[in-house]
Amino acid sequence: MLFGAVVLVAWALSVVACRGSGERIDLIERLNEAQKVPDAATFVIEDHNLAGEAHRAIAVVPVLASRLTWRLTVPKRAWLWVSIGMQVEAWNNEGDGVRFTAGVNDGGTFVPLFEQYLHPYALAGDRKWFPIRVSLAKYEGREIELVFATATGADGAGEDRRHDLPLWGIPEIVIR
Repeated sequence: MLFGAVVLVAWALSVVACRGSGERIDLIERLNEAQKVPDAATFVIEDHNLAGEAHRAIAVVPVLASRLTWRLTVPKRAWLWVSIGMQVEAWNNEGDGVRFTAGVNDGGTFVPLFEQYLHPYALAGDRKWFPIRVSLAKYEGREIELVFATATGADGAGEDRRHDLPLWGIPEIVIR
C-alpha cells in the first residue's frame, strides 16, 4: 500500500514538473482564433475515448484535406503536446486512413514538426491515442503560425474520405 502511494506521489510530481506548474496554452480554448480550412464547420470540439483513454479533442469531419492555423508568440521552454487518433467509427469501417502533419510557418517557410499516418481499419495498432511531444525551443520569442493539417491516404493525396475521422486530442503548448 505504501509503495502505491509513493508511486502515485512521484507520478503527480512529474506531471506538475512537466507542465511547468500549469503554464500552458490550451489550443482548444483558442480554437475560435484559429484560421480554419476549408471552413469552421469542419472542426468540432468533442470528448473521445480511444482504447480506454479519454481526451477532449478537435474532431475533423471527413474532408480530403483540412488545416488549422494559430498565430502565436512562442514562450521560452515551450513544447507542443498533442495526441492524435481516429474516431472509433473509423476502426470498423472501410477508408484509406489519414496523414496528420503539424508544423510551423515561420516567415513564409513551412517546417514540419511531425508527420504520421493512421489507418485503424487496416492496422489494429492504430486504434488508440498517439501522444506527440515536440520542442519549440528553436522558435522561442518569435511569432509563428502553428499549423495542424490532415489529408486522406498514406501519401496525403487520397481520394477516399469515407470514415476518415481524425482527432487532435488535448492540443496545447506546455512550458517546461
